[in-house]
Amino acid sequence: MKRASLARGACLLTLAIGSTGGAVAQSGSVKKINPKNIDTYYNVCRGLSTECFNDWHAFDTLPNKVLIYSRTAGPRHANLGTVMAAGLNPTMNADNVMQAGLVRMLAAAGIAADWTEDVTVLAGRINNYKAVIFASSNRDTLFNATATTSNDAARTALRNYMRRGGGFVGIHNAFGAEYNWPYYEGLLGNANFYNHSPNRNGNVVITAADPSTAGVPSTFAYQDEWYNLMPFPTNVKFLAKVDTTSLSPANAPPHPGHPDFHPVAWCQYYDGGKSWVTTLGHNGHSFNGSGVGAQAFEKLLVQGVMSVIGLTPFCT
Repeated sequence: MKRASLARGACLLTLAIGSTGGAVAQSGSVKKINPKNIDTYYNVCRGLSTECFNDWHAFDTLPNKVLIYSRTAGPRHANLGTVMAAGLNPTMNADNVMQAGLVRMLAAAGIAADWTEDVTVLAGRINNYKAVIFASSNRDTLFNATATTSNDAARTALRNYMRRGGGFVGIHNAFGAEYNWPYYEGLLGNANFYNHSPNRNGNVVITAADPSTAGVPSTFAYQDEWYNLMPFPTNVKFLAKVDTTSLSPANAPPHPGHPDFHPVAWCQYYDGGKSWVTTLGHNGHSFNGSGVGAQAFEKLLVQGVMSVIGLTPFCT
C-alpha cells in the first residue's frame, strides 16, 4: 500500500512539473496536480480547479494596471482604427475607438491601462501588469519578423507570464490570432474562430452566476458577428451565450453554427494563470457607449477584467 501511494505521488509530481515546465513550488512545498486537471493535448493544467492557478504572489505589489495589446497581423477591425505608432502609449488616433473605450471604461472602475501595438513592448514589459488584454489582436500577432535573434520572444513571454499567475483577457478577434500555436488555442479554452455571418442583432443570455456577470441583465439585446467556433470550448465556465433563435441568419455555411448552445463568454484557469474571454466586441459603438447593449457589454467586460486582476473572485 505504501509503495502504491508513493507511485501515485510520483505520478502527480511528474504531471505538475510537466504542466508548468519547471519549478512548481507553492507555499514552501511542491504543488501536486490531480491528473484529471491535466490537458494532455496542450500539456497544461487547465479548467475550473484552483490547482491550475499558481498563486505565487508575483503581482501583489503591482498597481491595478493592465496592458491593452491591439497589434494586428491580418485584417484589421474598423473599431481598432489607424495602426498606432511603435512604443508604449503612443498618441491615439481619433479612430482608435476600441482602445480608447477600454481605457475609459477601465478608468471608471479604478483600473489603469497602458496600450501598445508593439510586439517588443509586450515581450519586454508584460510582467509589469496584472493582466494583458488582447483587443482583437489577430493572426501572427506575437511574431516579430524584424528580430535578429528570437522571432517568437513574445510567445515565450506570454507563456511564462501565465505560468507565474498572470491574467489574460481576450476580446473578439483575439480568437483570430496565433492559429498555428496550440498553446494559444488552449488559452482561449480549446477554441478558435472559424467564421461568422453578417453583423446583426441578437439577444445575449447570461448563463452562470459569477462575479463577472453580477448585475448584468439576464438577457440583453446586442449587435455582433456572433463567431462560430472550431474547435468548441471545453472544460471552461460558460458565462454567456447568444439565443440563436434571435439570430437571422442563424449560421454561416459551411459551419452549421451552434444551434443548441452558442457561447459568447467564458473563463478558466490555464497553465498557472487566469483566462477570461469573449467573442463579443466587433462594433465601435460597443466601446463608446452608444450601441445596442453597450452598457451591459461594458459591465460584463469590466467585471471580467476585475476578476482576472484579483479585485473580485475569479471564475467561481
